[in-house]
Amino acid sequence: MSSNKNYLTNIDRSCNYKTPPTKEEVAKLFFDDMVQTSLSMFEWKGLPEGVDSHEIESYKQLYGSCLFAKHNGKYYVFFGNPAPPLDAYYHSTKFIVANPWLNLSKTYDIGKDSVIIKNDYLMEGLYEWHKYYAYLLAEAYMSMRIGLINSRSEFIIATDTDNEANGAKSFLEKLEKGESIGYILNDNMVNKEGLRTLQYGTGAINSIRSGVETTQYLYSQWARGIGLNSSYNIKREYVSATESATSVDTALPKVDQMLACAKHASEQINQLFGLHTSVDFSSVWKRTQEEEQAELDNRKNEGASDDNKNSNAQNDKEKQDDKAWFLQ
Repeated sequence: MSSNKNYLTNIDRSCNYKTPPTKEEVAKLFFDDMVQTSLSMFEWKGLPEGVDSHEIESYKQLYGSCLFAKHNGKYYVFFGNPAPPLDAYYHSTKFIVANPWLNLSKTYDIGKDSVIIKNDYLMEGLYEWHKYYAYLLAEAYMSMRIGLINSRSEFIIATDTDNEANGAKSFLEKLEKGESIGYILNDNMVNKEGLRTLQYGTGAINSIRSGVETTQYLYSQWARGIGLNSSYNIKREYVSATESATSVDTALPKVDQMLACAKHASEQINQLFGLHTSVDFSSVWKRTQEEEQAELDNRKNEGASDDNKNSNAQNDKEKQDDKAWFLQ
């Protein structure tokens, strides 16, 4: 126990980098963060020992599909490649698996000794979607970083000699690091005309504002692709409930398709192997589904109430017409 404490004490995770992260590192940060989020989309129940919900979601979301099969009497979920021959609808009937840990290299028959779990109808997965928006967000944040640095000064130093240039370089390095710069760093930076400067960071604030709007837009579109409603209001004004509901509606079809594929695979697993698995939305996706169903039920109830009112009104009108005809 004490050794564990010492080990944890020696771990240094403080923010002490000397150079800012590269664009690739920023993109990886965004990519990993959204993948962690999307892996919480579904909750599988009734899975046999050796099969984990996280592994199913990791494989099918990042690679488009995975295979549920048995090996040496145990159940596994495998990563691999669908293979021919193709059926009448040009779907693969085989699945090639190579697993070094299990010393397994085998071609399974889909539907006979295994079940393919598709992420979506086209088995595209979410990898390309995540990678695309992670790259764009990294670009936007790198531009914002430049704007933030430029906003620290409204001018740059004009130089004529190498010594003046070195002094200006030192000045700007301290500016980027956020150090005190309220003094002249080099006598050579001052000539007989004094310190010469040019306007520099006048557009930095607009650049930052544009960067914030761009990142919000990109993130909202990225989240929409996995069924999350991340609001983005370019109008800078009140967003009505109708507009918000429309945003939710456009975000749902893709994840509904993913759920349909997962449920279809679950049913096939139960039929082929005699198990009792099930799958449904989890976390915020489940709450969104419940809220959508509740809203649909309310609309149906309101519609039924309106129909009853219209029917009663029509009956009253018919009675009044019959009475008027009788009196005549």
